[in-house]
Amino acid sequence: MREGKTTEGESLLKRALSIRQAAFGPDHPDVGNSLNNLAALYSLEGRYSEAEPMYHRSLEITEKALGPNHPDVASGLNNLAELYRSEKKYVEAEPLYKRALDIREKALGPDHSDVAQSLDNLAGVLILKSKEINVDLLYLRALAIRKKVFGPESSQVVASLNDLGVAYAEEGKFPEAERTFSETMALLDRRTTPDVPTLAIMYTNMANLYQMEGKHRKAKKMAERAKALREREGSPS
Repeated sequence: MREGKTTEGESLLKRALSIRQAAFGPDHPDVGNSLNNLAALYSLEGRYSEAEPMYHRSLEITEKALGPNHPDVASGLNNLAELYRSEKKYVEAEPLYKRALDIREKALGPDHSDVAQSLDNLAGVLILKSKEINVDLLYLRALAIRKKVFGPESSQVVASLNDLGVAYAEEGKFPEAERTFSETMALLDRRTTPDVPTLAIMYTNMANLYQMEGKHRKAKKMAERAKALREREGSPS
């Protein structure tokens, strides 16, 4: 069933691309958008070798039409970097994330939510590339932006705190990780409607942290809480 839907989606995207190429020419921004959409579908399906040249061509069109420092160029760079990240090509992804961050800071300002996304993306690939690099400052800056933009108890802040805690754990900064995870769980506990899936993730992260520290009894307790929450939601895995 899903395969049929995917095939239909690909056919529609290809048709839209063909129409736009015929109507506007090969270098029109709408053609670039169609290429990006088709590349996103291929990337989602794991067809990376087909997606990559389309992302490159889409980025080329966008840069030519809008200039090298336009936010849409940053989005194209981010998409290509995400593709490389999926392929574990971290060395190729890093400079693209850095350039996207630079463009967004200059075009949108240092406190824009898209800047926070770029900070997260860069920090994430740096962790994957080398665990020796301290990336918590990037996550801390992203967290500060999201608190300002979305509010201190928003879902975006919860996600940022979780990323920061994971980064601290990866860097061996266990007290900071535990404090950050505890702060996240306190935010979740204050909600009138429990976010059970996110709480389960946080208990799992705490279990992993305690395991890394050799605190096996605490790790087991956190893992059991995570399991109970998932079973309550009907997802025992």
